[in-house]
Amino acid sequence: MARKRYTKQDNNKFKVIDVGSGNGSDIEAITGVSSNDWEVYRADIDKSKNPDILWDMTQPLPNQYIGYFDMVIANHSLEHVEHQLSIAAIKNLIRLAKIGGVIFVIVPSLEWATMEVMRGRTDSRVMLVLFGNQINKNEYHKSAYTIKQLRDLFELTGCVIVRQAFRQNNTTRHGKFEFESQQNVIIVEKVKEVDDGTHCIGYSLSNRR
Repeated sequence: MARKRYTKQDNNKFKVIDVGSGNGSDIEAITGVSSNDWEVYRADIDKSKNPDILWDMTQPLPNQYIGYFDMVIANHSLEHVEHQLSIAAIKNLIRLAKIGGVIFVIVPSLEWATMEVMRGRTDSRVMLVLFGNQINKNEYHKSAYTIKQLRDLFELTGCVIVRQAFRQNNTTRHGKFEFESQQNVIIVEKVKEVDDGTHCIGYSLSNRR
């Protein structure tokens, strides 16, 4: 799939934050473009990962980073947040971005896992995708999403335009164990600030079609 080339038109560096980056960021693999001229910040809840910003994505942002970034990436991070807190996390991802900024969110594909279960395949591949590797408390999956759920959650905020939403193949690695699965990707553009007075105070998707 062709990717938009995200570049700055002035002399300032393109500012990117990788939320839930773990031990390192692989921005080029996620976006499909060179990040040599980008200023990349790593944010993570785990102090042992030595992030640039120690932060729980469900909690209030440090003020200096609100509206600071041209691009926000959450690569296999949102599934580690409790489902009832997912809207808070999504609001915070939006807050990080400038108006016109781009937000990438990538999660394991609930559609893929469901199809595997329906085919009678409930081996360790599916369990890892659904529940995480569970090595420590931060490696558990606490929620799962279809593409439609991701789109609905972001559109519910009233603050973004969905630019792309799709499922793609993904190579999952756990130690020496490697297998093919799928992941869901949504790319949105921030068009207005989050308004807590009218949007994002709880949510219900039960009646959305």
